Amino acid sequence: MHTNYPILVIDDEPFLRSTLCMVLHKVGYQTEEAQSGSQALDKVAAQPFDLVFLDLQLPDCDGLELLPQIRKIQPRTPVLVLTANGSLEKAIEALRMGAHEYLLKPIEPGQIITQVDDILRERMVSEEELKSEADSCGESSTEAGDFLEPEKEDLPQILTVGNILLDMQSHNVMMQGRLINLPPCTFEYLVTLIRHAPQPVQYQLLVGESQGYWLSEVEAQDLAQWRIYRLRKAIEEDHNNPKYIISVPGYGYQFAITDGKVLD
Repeated sequence: MHTNYPILVIDDEPFLRSTLCMVLHKVGYQTEEAQSGSQALDKVAAQPFDLVFLDLQLPDCDGLELLPQIRKIQPRTPVLVLTANGSLEKAIEALRMGAHEYLLKPIEPGQIITQVDDILRERMVSEEELKSEADSCGESSTEAGDFLEPEKEDLPQILTVGNILLDMQSHNVMMQGRLINLPPCTFEYLVTLIRHAPQPVQYQLLVGESQGYWLSEVEAQDLAQWRIYRLRKAIEEDHNNPKYIISVPGYGYQFAITDGKVLD
C-alpha cells in the first residue's frame, strides 16, 4: 500500500533507528537509514524521500544545522523531528525553521504510524491541488512535557458554528463557501478554540487538548504561537489582521465569528 513512499530515518541510536524502520516496514513503507549528518546528506542527495525523520542530537552535527541543508536539497520533503523531553526548546526552534512536526521520545508505534500517514496524506492532497492548479492555468505554482490523552466530550461528525462548518472525519473546514483542508494537528487547534468559545483558551490548555502535550507555560506559548500562525495562514483573509482567532496577550487565544465579534 505504501511502497511508493520512501522514508529516511536519521538517528545515531541503532535500536531506535531499527525499531522505527521495523514499524514502518510492517505497514508497507520503504526506509533508508542514516546514523550521522554526513551520511544523511549523502542519502538525501542520492534520491528523493517523501518524509525524513531527524534526530536533533547527532554525533557529527546539530540537527538544527542539518535541517536547512536537507530542506535546501529537498525543499518539499516534510521533516519530522525526534527529540527528548529535555530538548523541547530545540524542537520548537526546528518548527520555526521549517520542520513539519516533532515527536517526543520514547515514541509509541501507533503514534508513529498515525503521524506518518497524516503527513503523507497531507502532502498528497497538497500535490494534487498544485497539479490541478497547473492543469487549469497551464503552468505550475510553488511557493517539553508529558504526553497525555486530551479530555474531550464526544463531538458530532459535522460541527457547525456560525458560518463555519467543520467535518470531524475529513478535517475539512467550510467557511463562507470556501473549502479548506487542514492538517490534523492544525485542525485540532481550531476545534479546541471553537469548543471553548466565547472563553479564551490558555496556552497550556490549548496545547494539551490539541496535541496531548502538557508543557510549561513558556513552552506552551511558543508552540501555540507557531500553530496559531499556521492556522491563521489557512483560514484568515489577512493573517496579520485576524478576525477569527484573537490574541489574548499573556494568556492565550480566543475564537471569534466575524469581524472580531466573539461568540455570544
